[in-house]
Amino acid sequence: MPHLKTITETFMPVSLSRLVPLLTDFQKMCLKDKQEVIDELVASHALLSLDFQKGWRFRRARKIDNISVDHVDDLLWPPNALASAGRANAKGQPVMYLADRWETALREIRQEAGEVVLAEFSIQPEKICRFLPIGEMLFCNRTGSGRLMREHGAQLNDFINACKTEEAQAYLITDSFLHEVLTDDEAPYDLSSYLCNAIFKKYSDITVIAYPSAQQIGALNFAVRTESFWSSWGVISVSKFYAEHLAQGFYSTKQHFNVSGIYSSGKLEWEGKQSDLRMTSLLNPVWTPLE
Repeated sequence: MPHLKTITETFMPVSLSRLVPLLTDFQKMCLKDKQEVIDELVASHALLSLDFQKGWRFRRARKIDNISVDHVDDLLWPPNALASAGRANAKGQPVMYLADRWETALREIRQEAGEVVLAEFSIQPEKICRFLPIGEMLFCNRTGSGRLMREHGAQLNDFINACKTEEAQAYLITDSFLHEVLTDDEAPYDLSSYLCNAIFKKYSDITVIAYPSAQQIGALNFAVRTESFWSSWGVISVSKFYAEHLAQGFYSTKQHFNVSGIYSSGKLEWEGKQSDLRMTSLLNPVWTPLE
């Protein structure tokens, strides 16, 4: 029976003898040198990816203070010229930021008290999107399950345990470091946005990077490529309501209005009735722009 290669034999990580001093000195480096380290690690590291289909709902919230909410465009990423730097994007290069839950979406916009619009997006039927969860292998190793892999993480952990000890350590240290770069970076996000761009360049089939929310404990955010967004995604619901932060990322809501339909032009059709029930009207089928 032929020898089956381990993950580190197939995708050899940067050796511990080089990796450890690189990371030890990382904080002392200039920005250009830090970016070169990221390039080297992304080039050698095998990042786990997963295919997702319809069934999940992903959220995006916006405060209504100074914006209209009459058109689908009001729910999306900003135009290139107006896009500021974010955790997963450089200035002028927007991505679509989505959240796992509606409360996560509200925390991400630092909502305290006021009216918001919340849009839910879903992958279209018969379409597949490839997600790359940063640090997933690290979580599988530390907990036995992944954030997106869930119970299948134990099998992935077996792959790591089958590797030579030093190679497995090098792989996991790299996975942990890249996760840290993305989650710990602060504005203007020179490193985290550079990392995401490097990942998108290496993996042309990846359209979504998943990472932990910095605002909501235990929650996930998703950075989605915008170039072909509508080829795989659609709008499944839109609602607006008054949301007040209680504590620890939990909210009370009232004065709910839902969108009952979206015209082919993208204009939103709002229901006239108001409700204090936390319910939304799902669009069937999901809305996408006409070809």
